[in-house]
This record gives sequence, C-alpha cells and structure tokens, in this order.
Amino acid sequence: MERQLFRQRLAHVGIIVAEQNLSHLAHRITQKKEGGGRQGEVSTTTQNSMSCKCPAVLPNPSQPSNLKFPGRLASNPSVDMMAKRLVSRIFVHSLPGRPSRGVLRVGEASFPCALGRSGIHAVKREGDGRTPRASLPLRRVFYRSDRLRRPASLQAVRAIRPTDAWCDDAGDRRYNRLISRPPGSAEESLARSDHLYDVIVELGWNDRPVRRHYGSAIFWHGARDGFTPTAGCVAIRREDFAKILPRLARDAVMVVR
Repeated sequence: MERQLFRQRLAHVGIIVAEQNLSHLAHRITQKKEGGGRQGEVSTTTQNSMSCKCPAVLPNPSQPSNLKFPGRLASNPSVDMMAKRLVSRIFVHSLPGRPSRGVLRVGEASFPCALGRSGIHAVKREGDGRTPRASLPLRRVFYRSDRLRRPASLQAVRAIRPTDAWCDDAGDRRYNRLISRPPGSAEESLARSDHLYDVIVELGWNDRPVRRHYGSAIFWHGARDGFTPTAGCVAIRREDFAKILPRLARDAVMVVR
C-alpha cells in the first residue's frame, strides 16, 4: 500500500498566511531510487533548500483579524489632513447681471453667496451698501456658543458675548472696533435674535489703520433665505462654514474681485 502511494505524483500545495504567499516553501515528498537508501524511505525537501519549521496555522474566525482589504482600510486622520491641503485664498465674484449675488470659491469647491446691495466696488464709504473690492485678511471667528459648538478653525476663535457690538459711528474714536454695549443699544449688536451672526468671520477692511467713513463691520456671515442683499458683507449658508473653515490656512485671505 505504501509503495502505491509513493509511486503517485503528489500535487504541490500553496499556503497563504497573512497575505504572504508561502508556496515557495512548499514541501515535496519523493521516493528515493532503489539503492539510494532503505526501500520506502521518505525524504522531505523544499525548494530553494529552505526548510519550513513553522506549522501551517489556519485563522480562527472567532478572533479579530489584522488583515486589511482594499476598500476597507481604516481612515488615518493625518493622511486625510494632508490629502485636503489648506487653502490660503478664497475668491469671491458677483454673478453676471446680478451684482448682489455671487460665488465664493474655496479650492475647487464653489458656494453661492450674497453680496452688498450695491454690488462690488473699489471705493467704499460708510452706509453705501457696497462690498469692497479688495484682499481681505481673515482676522477672527466669532460664534454663538449657546447655539453651536466651537468651529474648527486655525484662526482665532471667540464666543460672542451678550454685550458684544461693533462700532459703526464714524464720529466715535472706537469706529470699526469691537466694543461692549448693553443689549438693546444702537450699535451693531453681534448677539442677534436671528441666525445671521451665529458664525461671523471678521474681515480686515479699514482696520489697519482705521479711516473714518471708509466703512465698518465688513463681515463674512450667514445668509438670509433667498440670499437677499447685505449691507456690504459676504454671506453664505450657515452650514457651509463647517465645510470651509477647517480647510483654511491661518493666513487665509478673501479676495473680492
């Protein structure tokens, strides 16, 4: 019986363990020729003259697997951040024939936006309803902590206080500055009852240095339904801030043209 088994050709068996092809270590069982040893003696050899001292272990289905399969790789936050390169320039332009409606572009993504009721102009004066044509650095991010979580941003982030306001009085020495006012005063209150100022990005217009009557409180904030015109600010959907702010570099600039 043993002679019959040894006279048959045995197939090579390839074993894959943890995604490694071990077929080159496959054992071959051969029968020595007569005269080369005792009859029926079996010698075990391996290709490349390598001996396998490790038993083949089959994976246990009840044990968690460390194997990774295409399409099921775990997300790596550092790799994801590198894949989404930080953006240092935001571009804003108006739509043809619609001066108070525009498009805000961040990298390859575009978002609808509202502009000042008088459109984009190079000359800006207090109360004229114009959005200034300029490069506007992003100064700070304000948010309503009673309504939203702290935004993810590399810019300085500050929660809006009930007494926060912006001075738009050109005759005041604090013109175009963040000030503290009791609720209900005539200044531009940041703690609004609606949701337009749930997120505000302060834009660097007429602030270094401040020139009287050249415009104040130029913000990037939430838009009204229907993207109705602003008093000169740039406004987007409030939910779009969560998509945009994390992608902006610390020195990001909004270019209005």
